[in-house]
Amino acid sequence: MERRFMMRRIGSQSSIKLFCALLVCLLLAFSITAHAQSGRRAPKRITLPPVTAPAATASPANDPQPLPLPIVVTRFVSGINSPFQTRIVADAILERMQKSKAVTVRGGGEMNRAEARKRAQADSKSYIVWLWLEPDSVDTQRVGVDDRSRYSRSLVINYIIFMPGTGEVKTQGRVYQRTGQLTATSGGRIGVSTGRIPDDFLLREAGREAADRILSELDLTIPN
Repeated sequence: MERRFMMRRIGSQSSIKLFCALLVCLLLAFSITAHAQSGRRAPKRITLPPVTAPAATASPANDPQPLPLPIVVTRFVSGINSPFQTRIVADAILERMQKSKAVTVRGGGEMNRAEARKRAQADSKSYIVWLWLEPDSVDTQRVGVDDRSRYSRSLVINYIIFMPGTGEVKTQGRVYQRTGQLTATSGGRIGVSTGRIPDDFLLREAGREAADRILSELDLTIPN
């Protein structure tokens, strides 16, 4: 009986030892797992660069437009029979140039060449156009001065452009009347009888042509 009791006691003690050994093993396992998890580093978070909106494209600044070129149209009456014709030509030049946005033009009245040059020297901004009429030498031999209509048609427009500030001559030219045909500004070149065309019409057409030449020689846009 006593021996059986001793055997049970020994078995109970063995069970306790086995249980303690298992408990120790479990504690060690948990300790190792916890240590491994505590030492594991969290993966680095990838930081994406901030998305920036495309910069607004600045609209190109408009190029400054050049200021209109000032022009003064003066005239000289060279003979007793040409004051009216000279005024017609000067008015036609002014009218034609006023259609161009590249210039500001005004009349300067009557004066001789020396006065026109002095005016250009005194004006640092404006080109001075000085014009006068004279009969074509060939036609004068065939046309009497008393024949006013034919004399008017023989007149040639002369002009000189004086530079601002200095009064130096930039350029000069002559424009002949297109007798016997209409110019492009009046609807195309069409052969007609000169007797059907008023004298002042031919002078105005020649004046418009002179205006276009002056603008071209100043490197300015010719109006349509």
